[in-house]
Amino acid sequence: MTSQKTKLFTLLTVILLTIMFSGIISATTIDDTNNTVSDNSQLTNTTIATEFLAVNTKISLDKIPNTKKDETITISGKVVDENNKTISNAAERLNINGLQKTLRTDVNGVYAFNYTVTKAGTTNVTACVLATNKYAASNVTTKVSVAKLATKIKINSIKSVVQKTNVNITGQLCDENGKGIYGTVKLLINNGRATIKTDTNGQFTYTHNATRVGTNNVTASNLESNNYNSTQSTAVFTVTKT
Repeated sequence: MTSQKTKLFTLLTVILLTIMFSGIISATTIDDTNNTVSDNSQLTNTTIATEFLAVNTKISLDKIPNTKKDETITISGKVVDENNKTISNAAERLNINGLQKTLRTDVNGVYAFNYTVTKAGTTNVTACVLATNKYAASNVTTKVSVAKLATKIKINSIKSVVQKTNVNITGQLCDENGKGIYGTVKLLINNGRATIKTDTNGQFTYTHNATRVGTNNVTASNLESNNYNSTQSTAVFTVTKT
């Protein structure tokens, strides 16, 4: 009889402890936001949420020397994490005076892009690391000073003509690299003035009625613009009496 009572007592004890333990588990939850433990008899499951923060990044931008219009500059730099460890295959976006270009770093965390400057003045460059689940975004900005190009006007040789006949004055407006400029050329022929447009190759032609006997002076010039400096050139031709 004593043995049966002992067994019954043991069984009841196990059942009671199981019920108590189950109640504790079901009534306990972890508030991850406030790092506190609270009781809630309605909860039957325990959820633990862990948030992983993106790794901070840093993007560098190599110094870009001042340049001239139509010159090619190299925009380059490196992407590293908060421990200065290089990040390969990182996506970054370049913004160059509003023009956007997306590229990726190489195995050494280096990026590079060649860009031909099309306007004189200031070129604004921003390089930005694009955010991912693993890495946070970062950016860097610089300015590049872009100088205007010098210009040249060539007046072709003008043949001598007889008084009161027409003479053609031709030539070309080009930049310091010999590239023709579409623009405006002003002619001063003795005391007379004329304004003419060049074609896409910088070529111009003007027909003048030669009335002045002797040496005639021609000056061709262009005005300074946003991208080009001014210049002028001179020539002469002879007019003989009829």
